[in-house]
Amino acid sequence: MSLAESQFLNKILSDKNYSLIEDNYITEEYFYQFKEEFSYILDFYKKYRCIPDKETFSSKFLEFRYFNVEQNIESIVGELREQNLFQKAVKIINGSTDLFEQDANKGVEYLLSHINELRPTIEFSCTDIMHDIKRFEEWRKRTENQKGVYIDIPFKELNESLYGFQRGEEFFLFLGKSGRGKTQVLSMCIESASKDGYRVGVVSPELSKERLGYRIDSSRTHMSNMSMQKGLLLPEYEKYFEEIMKSDEHIFVADSSDFTDGIVTVQQCKNFVRSKQLDILFIDGIVYVRPDGWNHKMIMSESMGLAGRQLFQLSKDLSIPVVGVVQARRRSGEKRSEDEEISDSESLFGSYELAQATTRMVSINRLASGLKLVSVKNRYGKEGESWVYNYDFDKMLMTYIPDLDDIKNNETEKEEMEEAKKQFKHIF
Repeated sequence: MSLAESQFLNKILSDKNYSLIEDNYITEEYFYQFKEEFSYILDFYKKYRCIPDKETFSSKFLEFRYFNVEQNIESIVGELREQNLFQKAVKIINGSTDLFEQDANKGVEYLLSHINELRPTIEFSCTDIMHDIKRFEEWRKRTENQKGVYIDIPFKELNESLYGFQRGEEFFLFLGKSGRGKTQVLSMCIESASKDGYRVGVVSPELSKERLGYRIDSSRTHMSNMSMQKGLLLPEYEKYFEEIMKSDEHIFVADSSDFTDGIVTVQQCKNFVRSKQLDILFIDGIVYVRPDGWNHKMIMSESMGLAGRQLFQLSKDLSIPVVGVVQARRRSGEKRSEDEEISDSESLFGSYELAQATTRMVSINRLASGLKLVSVKNRYGKEGESWVYNYDFDKMLMTYIPDLDDIKNNETEKEEMEEAKKQFKHIF
């Protein structure tokens, strides 16, 4: 019995999915033992636009054996094609045997004239989206559970515009020059995700678990981070710690001590996500991540670009957001002050290929003692939006400063804005 033929027919009759035939270009020539059965399904579908049920099929083919097919359709189709190629080869070789006995030249000529028939079918993975229901099913799930689609960003105004970190197909980067607060911003995102009940993972090649932990604590309590690190007396800290030790929150941190020579690989990130069943992965320094297949001959731009593409694929495969920080650079041939705003993805240090791999990118800029966040890339929406915050990184506080034009158009906020202007006059 031809197992592949029988498996394919059982799969069609069970799934009632005619696209298995169309998408894989399966024709009658692939069937030798069950050609009549397959032809019946083709004719039935052509006439009624559906697959016959098993009762109807059995009334025509009493001897056909039904069974559950556990093997995936790709492997079954592969076996059908291999069987078909073998049968064609046997037919052609047998047809040339007599010719070779009579005249070797004629035998070779016959073989060459039929050689194209022996070319194996080349697989190419794709989907006919006009007949694929997956996106509709995804949309329906999202309407039932919108909270399950995005993880909130702790900055309300930024979150309202970008919707949050998307749970899948999301490689989100914060971009900024050294000392601009990238890690602090990331820490606030980490704390927020944990507080919302998500299982959070952090790859922290530079900061130790303890130093990162202090920043998380400051983000939650707004107690002085410096006081924690210096060991100064903070009466509320002990009570806070007693509470979080009893909580159901989880922030798993892997620092440099968890990686050989401090080098992180994408595969290690995958293992991290799977082993701890993470809902979101933060990486404090994309430059430390090596792509799978990395070698010492790779230049930095190539390595970072490949790592970025693999991290995006990780997000897609495991349905979680990957959020990281990356260093900004001064572009060659340009004189840019240290305080000049980063407003495009070309300022990304190391690799423009990495910028291409990201889904969203937000730059972090200093503005006097204020902080300006700019959406420099947004694959899923509008780019170029900006938000200004007054910040206190010691206590991990960020206060939004509304845009002046918006305030002027809103009478109820004018008085509040006047007070804000007095308080933050160095910004205005």
